Amino acid sequence: MIVKNQVKGKRTFTPEQKQQYKQQKEAQKKELYELYTKFLEKKKIKDFIGIIASYKQMHKYSLRNMFMVMAQAEQRQDTKFVGILNSFLNWKKQDITIVKGSKGYKVLVPIFY
Repeated sequence: MIVKNQVKGKRTFTPEQKQQYKQQKEAQKKELYELYTKFLEKKKIKDFIGIIASYKQMHKYSLRNMFMVMAQAEQRQDTKFVGILNSFLNWKKQDITIVKGSKGYKVLVPIFY
């Protein structure tokens, strides 16, 4: 059961819901990491030279995230993937419209404590 607080938009969750959400995110992370390792196993050194050459267009993403995105594009058989990544909000700020129904790519975000 989700309980809404007095403050608009704030929700509180039960410990069971928090645990379920945490397990779901861990499963997604594990699936993404397995896809990433399979992608790296299939590639050869000469394949990475072209990838690294296009690294400038990857909007300051790490090599690991770049390879994860490419693994996801390969899994989706996305032939239109050009390697230019940006967040939805940044595309919006640049007045670039996103095609309806487009799916985003998952990347790992560093958490600083």
